[in-house]
This record gives sequence, structure tokens and C-alpha cells, in this order.
Amino acid sequence: MDTLDLPHAGVEAVREIGAAQGFAVDATEQPAAFTPDGLARYATLVFLSTSGEILDPSGKAALEAYVRGGGGFVGVHGAAATEYGWPFYGRLVGAWFDKHPPVQRATVRVEDRDHPATRHLDTAWVRTDEWYNFRTNPRPDVRVLATVDESSCSGGTMGADLFATGRLGA
Repeated sequence: MDTLDLPHAGVEAVREIGAAQGFAVDATEQPAAFTPDGLARYATLVFLSTSGEILDPSGKAALEAYVRGGGGFVGVHGAAATEYGWPFYGRLVGAWFDKHPPVQRATVRVEDRDHPATRHLDTAWVRTDEWYNFRTNPRPDVRVLATVDESSCSGGTMGADLFATGRLGA
């Protein structure tokens, strides 16, 4: 294989985490699965590398009711490039994707060391990733756990809040 099938690799990674942590993982790309009864079976939904308009009005209503009823949601990678015209979804993911520079190394700085997702991390680390610029700065509406040091890479359009790979916590 010359290229990595990212959605497949992502599903396999989530399955490995599930096996290690004792939870089952189902994967589908079928919008028809988004019904109140269909979603009620799950503790958490993961949108993995989604993009564009993926749900019809009944699927949107089911997802919104699921989340408002306490269901978990995790958006990974392109999830911020999904359902641009749906305000509820925009609030759910924190901000919509705008664009990104080429994949590059950058320094990530942990801003919030009190959150369980970041408590164990070093205060800074260098990694190569696809950093995101968002359409608007999400900081007023989300709890920012980590940011990318804008002096360590190029192509950001967000100023001091350069890029992130997603909303890490609430």
C-alpha cells in the first residue's frame, strides 16, 4: 500500500483502545444509523475524519437530542470540517475548520494542566501534524487545553491562538 487509509487506520486505532479499555466499537458511514433508537445504544459517538454535510434533518435531530441528553461526542481530525451550516454542530465542535498549512513540525504548549486530558503531558512537546486554522477563534466559547506555538511553524492565520487539532475538552 502506497498511502495510509486514514479513516480505516483511525477506526482500527479506536478499536485497539476499546479492546485495551474494555469497550466495544462499532463503525459505520451510514447516515441512516442516526436515529434516536440507533444512538441510544452508545455512550459516545466518534466522528472520525468526517467532512461536508453528512446528516439529513432527522439525523441532525437525533444527534442533537443524543448530545443534549448526555451522550458523549468526540470529533477527530476533519470533524471540524463537517456540517458547516448547522449552528448546533458548530457549537459542539467549538469552531469550524478554515484551512491548514502543509504538514509540519511544531511545538505544542499545554495551557491547562488541571484537565485530566492534559495533566500527564509535558508543558511542551514537538510533533509533526496537520495543524488547523479555524474560521473564528474558538477561545471565547471553549476551554483551551493546548495551543501550537506560532513561532515554531508557518502558515497560521489565528495569531496567538495559532492552530489546534481540535477541541480537547469542555
